[in-house]
Amino acid sequence: MVDVKFKAIFMDHMMPVMDGIEAVRIIRNEIGGEYAKTVPIIALTANAIAGNEKLFLSNGFQAFISKPIEMARLDAVLKEWVQDKDLENALSRVEGLDIGKGLERFGGDCEAYFKVLRSYAAGAAALLEKAQDVNNITDYRITVHGIKGSSWGICAAAAGDQAAALEKAAREGDTGFIAANNAAFIEAVRKLAVDIESMLAKLPHQSKPKKDKLDGDTLSRLVAACEAYDMDGVDAAMAEIESYEYTDTAAAEDAHWLRENIDQMNFTGIKENYERHTP
Repeated sequence: MVDVKFKAIFMDHMMPVMDGIEAVRIIRNEIGGEYAKTVPIIALTANAIAGNEKLFLSNGFQAFISKPIEMARLDAVLKEWVQDKDLENALSRVEGLDIGKGLERFGGDCEAYFKVLRSYAAGAAALLEKAQDVNNITDYRITVHGIKGSSWGICAAAAGDQAAALEKAAREGDTGFIAANNAAFIEAVRKLAVDIESMLAKLPHQSKPKKDKLDGDTLSRLVAACEAYDMDGVDAAMAEIESYEYTDTAAAEDAHWLRENIDQMNFTGIKENYERHTP
């Protein structure tokens, strides 16, 4: 079992089976050890009513954040309780990216949001290469449509709006608009991807549990999601795959290959490769 120690825990107030207050009581009083007694635990709740903060602080929490999460409040809590310069730098501003809204969209789950950001940045180069070819207007429209959805998905509204305008122009055959705006659009998205990668590079490394091979059921879900062009399903399955460190070289290479092809939206290639290796 891998001994992972987090710098802070974000605990939802309302959870199935056990609420956050009871979970914190068990962590503080029954697990034992200095880490369990002192690790900062931050309460997350949608019920921002008078008296809630006192309730949480008197039951083992260090701080309280109401939903939807405000970036300024999250920054303040991290600075006070985590005091980790790497993490603070990782949450630095990226022009054109609303990190606060992104975290809100992902329910305050920084890890999930950062994984999607990493996928966006990694896949940008291949998509922008396709976006430079405006001769095939149908392919171009499909490409900018994909950039539009993924940009809006990470809360990069300006890039998404630019892509939407270019998609509309492609649909209407307005090649003049595309010629006048495509270069600036490509440069803006390229800079956004570089800035995101720079931000993610500042994230502190967390150890992952080890595994010898990829899970077959997870692979099946991934392939089904690829076949249906279900991006949420693709992201969920890939997040599960990437939550492990693979001790077998072939498995590690397979996980890397999957990530590269998902970033390039090569869903057909993933499906065909899976079918070739399935008895």
